[in-house]
Amino acid sequence: HHHHPISFFVGTMASPNFRGTMLLLQNRTKRDPEAYEEEFNAQLAHFDAHSKAMATSSKSHSNQQYLAVLSYICHVSSCYKKQCAHVPQVIIDTLQNKGKGSLDPETRITLVKNLILLRSRQIVTPEQTMPVFFDLLLIREKALRKLILSHIVGDIKRINLPGAKNSAQTNKKVQSFLFGVMKEDDPVQAYSALVIVIDLYRRQIWSDERAVEVLTEACFSRHSKILRVALRFFLMQMPKVSAMESDNDDDDLEDPGRAISKMKQKLKIKAKTKKRERVLEREKK
Repeated sequence: HHHHPISFFVGTMASPNFRGTMLLLQNRTKRDPEAYEEEFNAQLAHFDAHSKAMATSSKSHSNQQYLAVLSYICHVSSCYKKQCAHVPQVIIDTLQNKGKGSLDPETRITLVKNLILLRSRQIVTPEQTMPVFFDLLLIREKALRKLILSHIVGDIKRINLPGAKNSAQTNKKVQSFLFGVMKEDDPVQAYSALVIVIDLYRRQIWSDERAVEVLTEACFSRHSKILRVALRFFLMQMPKVSAMESDNDDDDLEDPGRAISKMKQKLKIKAKTKKRERVLEREKK
């Protein structure tokens, strides 16, 4: 099985091995972005046109060509950052407009994976991706939910690596977003936000006051499942992100009343120690 050299790829749009052709093009583009720029622009135009057409069509089956072109563009995006600047928004719009159920699962998860790829290349900010990912958590699809949750935790871990740029600002924005999600108290989204923040707290990536505020907000949830996880956190048995997987609600706390008063006590003690620390700091000066 040999590949004959392909001089111009657009003509192969209809070929059965379109995906293989795109992978070949991807490797060549990465090796020599300048030589393949014209080709890239042609594929980008194809992608833009198809995305536009999708926005108005009611068809919901996946188009393999579109997915191959999408994947190609995102994989070579770091070679053509300027031309790709609008691509994240096209993906986000497609997910949000069609995300309410008319996208087929394969297209949806491929769009998500490629948006995650663009995020790892710093071509899109977490402020842009978080809201759309949280919207998608409402779709009852385990693989999608698992992908999104592990991505968000990984993304925040990366934001906090030593030497990462603007991590303080980004943390603030992401925490504010999650705090807002907690306040809105949607059973799925708030639970996800809670589990994410607990996981980051456990890894000591986020153990600042703002993170604790988000967790405290969970103690005012209308939903017993969220309340239970929050109380368990304050009782220091912290669940992992994998808790997202289990939907069994029978492992209840022995006595919520006692738990709540214990937790309030803990928060009071925490506040007192904080105050004491501040006083001590002042004394030192």
